[in-house]
Amino acid sequence: MRRLNDLPMDGCLVRVLQSQAQYLLESGPSSGLGLGVHPESIPMHTFAKYLFAALLPHDPDLAYSIGLRAMRLPILEEHDESEEGSRHGNHGGGGGGGGGGLGMVLGRYPRWFTLGHLETQQGALASDMLNAAKNDVLRLRTVLDAAQRHVHSASHLFRLAQDAFRCAVQTDTPRCPMLLN
Repeated sequence: MRRLNDLPMDGCLVRVLQSQAQYLLESGPSSGLGLGVHPESIPMHTFAKYLFAALLPHDPDLAYSIGLRAMRLPILEEHDESEEGSRHGNHGGGGGGGGGGLGMVLGRYPRWFTLGHLETQQGALASDMLNAAKNDVLRLRTVLDAAQRHVHSASHLFRLAQDAFRCAVQTDTPRCPMLLN
């Protein structure tokens, strides 16, 4: 990721990132950002944070789609085990373009299951998205809803609330009343 941050964001790189981001969103469970999440796919929070920051000035809709989809943490999502689909690895949910639903989760905990690190990366992504959405009520509401739905750690939610408050009352910029409400 460090090397990606060193690349200059010219038009060619932006087009490649847009193309690859769109491909990841449209792909299936193996992409990590598809509608479903395969248990052996890797967490996408750090990569999504890079894509979000890189694409935000050029294609905000795609940047938010990537961020919202990556905010999922399917290993902690609630499942209705009585559902017929749960025995076959399909946990329903549909999940449209903004990452609203879970899609499907296949099976057991993945090998990379390190919950603390995943939640920290998820919180960093959510914090960046909240900060970027502070002047757009609709996007701010969408990011807040996604954070409330997908961030399960009370300490990470508290840290996210602190970040939002800090962003809203920065001394060098005008206060953001949307984040204070």
